Amino acid sequence: MTTPAHTKDHGSALRTLLRPHRLRLTAAIACGLLDQALALTAALLGAALVGRALNGATSADLLPQLLLLAALVAPKVLAAWAESYLAHDLAFRVLAELRDRCYRALSALTPGYLLRRRSGDIGATAMADIELLELFFAHSLSPLVVAASVPPACLLAAFAVDPLLGAALLPAVALMATVPFWLRHRSAEQGRRMREATGEAAAETVDAVQGLAETLVFARQDHQADRLRTATERLGRTTSAHRSRGGVEKAAGDAIAAIGLIAVLLTALALVDSGSLRTDQVPVAAVLGAFAFLPLMTLVDTWRELAAIRAAAVRLTEIVAAEPDVTDQATREPAPTEHIDATVTFNDLHFRYRPELPDAISDITFTIPAGTTVALAGRSGAGKSTCASLLQRHWDPAAGSITIGGHDLRSLPLSQLRRLVAAVPQDTYLFNLTISDNIRLARPDATDADVEKAARAAHAHDFITRDLPRGYDTVAGERGSHLSGGQRQRIAIARALLADTPVLVLDEAVSNLDAESEAEVDQALRAARAGRTTLIVAHRPSTLATADTVVLLEEGRIVDVGRHQDLLARCPGYGALLNHEEQKTEPSGTLLEEHPAASNQP
Repeated sequence: MTTPAHTKDHGSALRTLLRPHRLRLTAAIACGLLDQALALTAALLGAALVGRALNGATSADLLPQLLLLAALVAPKVLAAWAESYLAHDLAFRVLAELRDRCYRALSALTPGYLLRRRSGDIGATAMADIELLELFFAHSLSPLVVAASVPPACLLAAFAVDPLLGAALLPAVALMATVPFWLRHRSAEQGRRMREATGEAAAETVDAVQGLAETLVFARQDHQADRLRTATERLGRTTSAHRSRGGVEKAAGDAIAAIGLIAVLLTALALVDSGSLRTDQVPVAAVLGAFAFLPLMTLVDTWRELAAIRAAAVRLTEIVAAEPDVTDQATREPAPTEHIDATVTFNDLHFRYRPELPDAISDITFTIPAGTTVALAGRSGAGKSTCASLLQRHWDPAAGSITIGGHDLRSLPLSQLRRLVAAVPQDTYLFNLTISDNIRLARPDATDADVEKAARAAHAHDFITRDLPRGYDTVAGERGSHLSGGQRQRIAIARALLADTPVLVLDEAVSNLDAESEAEVDQALRAARAGRTTLIVAHRPSTLATADTVVLLEEGRIVDVGRHQDLLARCPGYGALLNHEEQKTEPSGTLLEEHPAASNQP
């Protein structure tokens, strides 16, 4: 259930968002009140006209009031238009700000937060939940204020006409105002479940679409369809429960309004019989009764959606207010990047992903001298990618430090760190943009000549100009779907080269490629490493052999450090690891022939 703290945070977040727009909000509410005031005035004037006509007034007698009624039409229409325009303008401005805040929050939370939540669920918050808040800002704020203002005004007018009319109207108005609160706890819980179910359904849909090729290969369409159906049915059940409760509230509101209006009319007729009320005042009493309930009926309708709106706001607030795993801790001006020595040192590093989990790495200490390459070797789960992520400061270590040129990463502004360290990941993400724009992601102000120079250095220029239909203007497709794995990796290398950082991280950059693609990418990687301090995460012997130093990891600890050939000669575990990797990629067993020292290992 939503806690009071969440509710408080939600309200505070909305107030913070609205503060810069309070003049626009005030104007929208003022126009809404003016619209209702003019509508009530016109209705009362029309009721008075009907009453006078029933009492025998002539057309000439009614003409001034008819002209006044006609004069109210234009300002009434203008006030309604202005209220709608200002409310929607406010909503779209706030939603744009919300999307910006949500994206900036997610960028600060990456990658740890993304590992704890499904991307489809986050996408639902970033899109559907924010869009749902448009109902609050554009269609709920002003009606809520009007609902709080018009019924009291109608009550006062009814008491002014006759105290008994006011007394007849008061109980029903008071009772109807409480309808939204009857089932508020159930409403909050249903709203929360509905938004969670919406996120789950969105996540399953994203999974189904992104994994469609694998689903077809293994003929698991029915299984995936069942998962999607289960999520959709849960969403249907929660939505149905939400609508059912809303139907009860609407029916109760309609019944109370009908009973209240009947009570007013019966009281008015009784007052006419007793001589306390003129006949021509009966239509006025009916209008006052109707207008006292109309805003409240709107309030009940609006309140049915507020549970889902509040739940959407809480989900969004949880993202915006979430504490990132890494924060900018720099308290001084950054040192000039070009003056920082590119020597990287891991000093007694300890790290675990969550407090309840064991250490992912322990006692990690090694140095990468400026301009050299260190490769991390070890079986899956040994801690290689963890070290690479810590160097990029995706997380901070629990103990120990990583320094670049003697500067603790935590002492450097994150913006400066991004100018010092670039990475080529195992799974390259290319946007549905042109090849040049994907490369230019590293440096948006780069010229076409800069982009081509980086592509040439990454051995990507030839295939771009030869194989792609529009060269650098070819759209890469979603996630780079129009390119092969080797081509995507070379685009990623060109991107890293364009960033021109002194430190480079290569995380399994060739692990998913075939032999031909690996050879092409390996040439590009050698070019990328030239003159840079490089940390490589690798399995393949051909990659490890090119490093100046290899650090062998096992269960998060360093087992041995040395050159590739030296480790082969003295470390049985290293030879066994390479033999295992070679057997996965080269069944002919060429490694055993090439490295006799490994042939004696089990």
